[in-house]
Amino acid sequence: MRTASRVTFAFLVVALFLSGCCSTRQCPGLQEPSDSGSEEPLRRESGEATGISYGALIDQKGETLEEAFQRAIAEKRKRERKRARDTVSVRVLSLSGGGAKGAYGAGFLNGLAVSASPDESLDYDIVTGISTGAIQSTYAFLGPKYYGELKEMYFEEQWETYVPRKPGISLLFCGNSLRDIDAFRARLEERYLTDELIRNVAATGEKTNRRLIVGTVNLDTGGFQTWDMVDLATRGQYDLYRDVILASSSIPVTFPPVELEREGRKSLHVDGGVRHVAFVELVVRNLARGMTMEGGSASPSVDVLLNNSLFSFPECVQNRVLDIASRSVSTILKQSIENDIARAYVTACANELPFRMTAFGAEFPELEGDFYPGMREDMRRLYDFGVERAKTIGWETLSREIDGWQDLEKVCQGWGPGREAN
Repeated sequence: MRTASRVTFAFLVVALFLSGCCSTRQCPGLQEPSDSGSEEPLRRESGEATGISYGALIDQKGETLEEAFQRAIAEKRKRERKRARDTVSVRVLSLSGGGAKGAYGAGFLNGLAVSASPDESLDYDIVTGISTGAIQSTYAFLGPKYYGELKEMYFEEQWETYVPRKPGISLLFCGNSLRDIDAFRARLEERYLTDELIRNVAATGEKTNRRLIVGTVNLDTGGFQTWDMVDLATRGQYDLYRDVILASSSIPVTFPPVELEREGRKSLHVDGGVRHVAFVELVVRNLARGMTMEGGSASPSVDVLLNNSLFSFPECVQNRVLDIASRSVSTILKQSIENDIARAYVTACANELPFRMTAFGAEFPELEGDFYPGMREDMRRLYDFGVERAKTIGWETLSREIDGWQDLEKVCQGWGPGREAN
């Protein structure tokens, strides 16, 4: 008993010492006292939305998503008029989160490139990404000739070697994550998100006025923040470009948050999937409003590439706190995915926007967990599965894995014909 007491005492002494060494962040301007002495609600930065917003600013010029989509439609209309086309086709691709399961999306995109007909364009006017989808988004924006690098990223790299676990007891008191991402960021900068690639984003955006938008969550305010990546690339803010993508893919607790500066204020940002697995509904609503405001004949369509499974895998949960918490969180996330997709689908139907998606089912239960030995081989299998899925099935109107998908389709059919994508 005496030995146990000594151990406990020693542990508390070490804990107090370590906690005293932790630095405290200051967040000036985040909260302002009111006349009554109480604090006002958190002030939100431009580009943030507490939920679905029409007015979320996406760049330093003060442009909103709605205005960005309106301008994209207008620019596309100018190009189509030169080809004597009356109807403007504005294509949107939304790439979701999913971690290592992004191998499915990388394979699916490469499968589309292989199976597409010579006259079929795989270029999208608007590309959005969250988490692993944020990493993919640059290549999807630049087009099929860059898809080979996506294959290398998800097929060849052993990413678990770039995100080692953090050692030491300080993790319990001062640490901000279980894993370190310094080597991960260096690898992205060295091989994938290079300055040259980002310059290509700027050139493509300037030439075509296509848009690339990535979402993060601001931990200080709790808001969902959107970033115009073409704007960052055009301004030569290459480090911020990479940091935004890193922040969008930083799963809380597993990876550390990333400090980003906007409008002269620094804040901590994490995985955009904390609020939206894929900010599809935000895109659909703003696209519909932008189309209405611009007027004329426009035919926008939305494709959602879900780097995830909608299947809830059975698991014998141990009656312990951590196991219960882990299973509960994963269940909530699965339901969040379904809710995001279902709302986006119904919103698209209501606005007569063709909607397509792709996801996989119960084929890869191994990739539901943390990094593990042999993960690269499972990612390779998932990549190959995505390639074949694109070749044999392609885009679907609505995944059959979503609970109540038949009821959702009936609702949309009740609004009339012309709702399904070609």
